[in-house]
Amino acid sequence: MLCNLANELADDFDISILILIKDKISFYHLDHRIKIISVDSYQHTAFTVGRLDKNKNVKDLLEIFECSNIPNTWKLFIMGNGTERKNLELHFLVQKTQMKF
Repeated sequence: MLCNLANELADDFDISILILIKDKISFYHLDHRIKIISVDSYQHTAFTVGRLDKNKNVKDLLEIFECSNIPNTWKLFIMGNGTERKNLELHFLVQKTQMKF
């Protein structure tokens, strides 16, 4: 049912689907415009999902993640859109940290 909804929304929105398994597996047809993000759920992974606007303080999360003593086996996935997305992506590229958008 969610695959059908994603396919319908792909006409008007940029859709990404996060799959928490090691390999990309899909039993249902998904529109070619839908981005599939596959994550091994047994890895050390942190997620944040939401609107990427200044008042959400996602940049603070990035700085905490960078300054902490978290081993480099950990990854941070940031999912969402908003007014700060481009700035956060630029920060990510400059710092070369283990984060994905």
